[in-house]
Amino acid sequence: MKNKKSIIIAAGILATIAIVIIAMGFYFSQKIKDRIAENVRAYETIDVDLLQQDIKIKGLEYQQGEASLRASEVSLNGFSYLKYIFNDRLIIDRIEVSNPQLTVVTSKEKTRDSSKTSPPEVLVRNFRAVNGIFRLQKKDSAGNEVFIRFPELELSAVKIDSTTREKPLPFKYSSYHIKSDSVALNMNPQHFIAAEGFSIRNGKTSVKNFRIIPYKERNAFDRSLPYEKDRIALKVDSIELDSLTFDLRKDTLHLKNPLLKISGADLDIYRNKLLPDDKSTKTLLSQKMRNSPVKFDFEKITVENSKIKYDEKVKAQKPPATVTFNKVQGTVENFVNIQLQRKDFPRTVITANALFMNSSPLNIEWSFNAANTNDKFLFSGDFGTVEGSTLDPLLKPSLGLEAEGKLKSVFFTFTGNDEVAKGDVRVVYDQFKLNVMREEGQKKNKLLSALANLFVDNDGISDQRTQEVKVTREKNKSFWNYMWRGLKKGVIDALAQF
Repeated sequence: MKNKKSIIIAAGILATIAIVIIAMGFYFSQKIKDRIAENVRAYETIDVDLLQQDIKIKGLEYQQGEASLRASEVSLNGFSYLKYIFNDRLIIDRIEVSNPQLTVVTSKEKTRDSSKTSPPEVLVRNFRAVNGIFRLQKKDSAGNEVFIRFPELELSAVKIDSTTREKPLPFKYSSYHIKSDSVALNMNPQHFIAAEGFSIRNGKTSVKNFRIIPYKERNAFDRSLPYEKDRIALKVDSIELDSLTFDLRKDTLHLKNPLLKISGADLDIYRNKLLPDDKSTKTLLSQKMRNSPVKFDFEKITVENSKIKYDEKVKAQKPPATVTFNKVQGTVENFVNIQLQRKDFPRTVITANALFMNSSPLNIEWSFNAANTNDKFLFSGDFGTVEGSTLDPLLKPSLGLEAEGKLKSVFFTFTGNDEVAKGDVRVVYDQFKLNVMREEGQKKNKLLSALANLFVDNDGISDQRTQEVKVTREKNKSFWNYMWRGLKKGVIDALAQF
């Protein structure tokens, strides 16, 4: 009888405990649901499993400041309920987000979160998002400034607290992996940037089929401009960074990478010189580096298997003058603008070689110290043999000239700054002549051609001339215009010596 009574008492106690546990489960589950509901804009369902420590939210919509998030499902595994309920801390083993769409709408006025609840501290050991989309938009604009579609995003040891929320990147992490199959961002009103493949894992970065794409074709591009401007079309097969690190310090982005490789670049530049001049000041690269809002330190950048084409329209009824560089190889060492005040600040050195007009070897070296506010630079190089006919696509449309014979070699060295450049040009030539074409551009004008070649010494099989050059910088023109004017003046003056 006593055993039966004991069993009944024990069963009653167990039943009471079970009822209490179930009641507490319902209570805490509802409490968690209520807490989540207070911090999200909308949801379809919230399921809480206390035994498995899991939460599933379907049809989530969340808004904080300028950012809004939609996701078909959010799963939280290994959720610490008691710390969330009593300590307002979120500690989660794993979060998985399906089909997230994150949109950030920027405006000049900062949007403050009007929520009265204080966000909890968050620690997530592992975070994973799949099939996501990120958009950055400007207020009152339907277009995307930035669009990224990412099949996979992984982060580990993610922490959000009061020290991180006010930063541009509002969380900390220990490792990451991002894989994207579509990237597009607005570069300026005339161009946008795109890439078809993008992957980065803890700094090791790979970008495939990188492009700069004009919004308009050449004629429409010209009609849309108040003054002349470069139309840029760029395709790059691959960009590789071996260990990129980035950091945000006082709202300034810092980038550091030992080696960046660019392979298979195809750059096409077009400019219509018939449009009004752009009178704005063009700064030299050293000044651009000093004043850049982004701080960077790239020890070495290499370019391989690339080409450049530049078309310049100078006459309305003529095809553009064309300059091409094929088989471009190059390196940039010490591309850096961090700690400009240090005494041992390194000199930036740019070296490149290519085939000029697909026939003549060209080598250049350009160096400067970005910390030097005088913007001093050294620019030197040499051309191999240039056949006169090779120069016709450049000379005929722009100057109405046709060349005969050959320039066997051209050597040049310039030192300068933002005001003036000085140097010398040495030309070795063989029976070189310039023929002045008639207005229709077909037959040569014999009288003017004879005058143009009057001072070119062609008595010997070959000859050599050296000419000192001084050229003043036109500050509304580019650095390359600066050097081209110096080189052109040196070659012409050397050939005209008598």
